[in-house]
Amino acid sequence: MRITFLQPYLATKPLTRKYYNIQAFGLATKLVKLGHEVTILTSNPAISDGNAGIKRLCRMEEVINGFKVVYLPALGDPFGRPLLPTLCREILLTKPDVVQCAETGQIATFVALLMCKLMRKPCIVYQGMYRTDMSHKFLRTLYHKTVGRILFSYTDMFICKSTAAKEFVLSYGTHPKRTIVIPVGLARESYRRVEPITLEKYTGGRRAEKVLLSVARLVPEKGLDTAILAVKEVVSEFPDVVYLIVGSGSQFPELSKLIKDNGLEGNVFIYTKPVPKEDMKLLYSSAYLYLIPSTYEIFNMTMIEALACGCPVIASREGGMRDVVKHGEFGFLFEKRNKSALAEYIKVLLKDEKKRNGFSKAAEKAMDDYDWSVLARKFDDVYKQLVRREGQNDWSFLLSLVFLGLLSV
Repeated sequence: MRITFLQPYLATKPLTRKYYNIQAFGLATKLVKLGHEVTILTSNPAISDGNAGIKRLCRMEEVINGFKVVYLPALGDPFGRPLLPTLCREILLTKPDVVQCAETGQIATFVALLMCKLMRKPCIVYQGMYRTDMSHKFLRTLYHKTVGRILFSYTDMFICKSTAAKEFVLSYGTHPKRTIVIPVGLARESYRRVEPITLEKYTGGRRAEKVLLSVARLVPEKGLDTAILAVKEVVSEFPDVVYLIVGSGSQFPELSKLIKDNGLEGNVFIYTKPVPKEDMKLLYSSAYLYLIPSTYEIFNMTMIEALACGCPVIASREGGMRDVVKHGEFGFLFEKRNKSALAEYIKVLLKDEKKRNGFSKAAEKAMDDYDWSVLARKFDDVYKQLVRREGQNDWSFLLSLVFLGLLSV
């Protein structure tokens, strides 16, 4: 079967594999092993680097792990939505049996849907977002009555990354039979528990037996201020605990001030240097607990990486976390911004190391189900089901609905 993925953004630098979107690559790698021919269409990486001029108007391609990646010329990316003028032609060239797009909010997804209807091929959206990113009410209304109406009514299948994403899709009137939840996976062989190390390299020489860990961009939606304030409550009872935040971002000055103002310089550390991918399993395996205090999170990749390495997770009840983290089995869930609840759950596992170790073993076992080899077979089943039903959509009817939607604004 020929499968075409449409991923508007894939890499931040051209042909530099360490920057690749692991979700698209992980799934594509396993689908190739199942005998499929996979092509990923994406924008020229120069556009996300902010490089203007001729560079981002180039077309490039390469073959990785048996699948092809085509970087398309991009005219621009208004509101984070790349304009790909050659997209229709490229979709035709791949001769797909099925097309899988990323997110309903992308212009490219709408274009791909129209092309699929023209070719009478099934179109899938792999949906992660569970709220609209359009802040202006007029834009939301316009989208709902035009592009949104078409996408949610005529996409053949929504494969949702979480229950939250499925609820979002259903809220637009999509039929439940056209929605299914398949989570994000990981390369299980790359994330397994290894012998722990001391982490003073990351904490300015401060040694601690029990290190709490977060790996995240330093931006408000990650909720790291909540975690820092929760750790303040924990430290009053467990003064030797250390909280290590690995990441960089615009909120660094604000978080550094918060640490200083609360007298946590000896307990909370922010490590802003890049950590090689191969060292991440050392971090996860060496941490006592992994914290995800995000206020909005589509599907946190570090969550399943940490769990796969045997590190229990305490996470806000958002997005994919509420599906993956089994409360009381290998982690805890709390309501976002509730620092006291987060602090109490941390204390529970600091006081009961036997319970924490039980969580650790359960986490490792559970993550076997999130291996891309397992999940690829679920995608494969959906593709085969849709291909058997191809050719049932009426292009002229869809086109009339487009005009109807425009006229109804």
